[in-house]
Amino acid sequence: MGESDTTKMSKEELRTHYLAVRKSMDPAVCRSKSKSIHDHFLQSEVLSSAQMIHMYLSIPERNEVDTALLLPRLFSLGKTVAVPCIRPGHQLIHKIVSNNTTYKTGKWGVSEPLNGDVVQPDDLDIVLVPMVAGDCKHQRLGYGKGFYDRFLENTKAVHIGFLFDASLHPEPFPVEEHDHPLDYFITESGFC
Repeated sequence: MGESDTTKMSKEELRTHYLAVRKSMDPAVCRSKSKSIHDHFLQSEVLSSAQMIHMYLSIPERNEVDTALLLPRLFSLGKTVAVPCIRPGHQLIHKIVSNNTTYKTGKWGVSEPLNGDVVQPDDLDIVLVPMVAGDCKHQRLGYGKGFYDRFLENTKAVHIGFLFDASLHPEPFPVEEHDHPLDYFITESGFC
């Protein structure tokens, strides 16, 4: 499908399209591009002034930008990292993790910490947001469950989306009232 073929799609059609694009990527290529994304993030000024980082835990089967490789690098910089846990009503809580944290696989196939102190959205300096695709206005196309839309409304942290260049949409997405643009996207090519 050509670029122009995606400009008139609905959000659901765009989600299906960009999930297929990502699924078609070789996992080794995803890991290599993920490392480049991490490098851009770790060298950024936005990270240097931040202490408390909220980070999603990627699902390798979805070919998401791999965050498992980023976690130990953040620890080595002395950063505090919180990861999400899903609660009833599609709400997220955020638990601090360490090298000793134990995880279980939750309802949506996401690893969630079994232990760790809960932190409030106001305590976070940066939120790394999972996404399917992003557009030219920094609008994020998520998985359609609304977990992060509700969460992002309640935090003043810097919102950053990790995605691959192949997941950047050339035109604005259809926007709904609850959609919030992110502050930055980071791809393997850098900040955009």
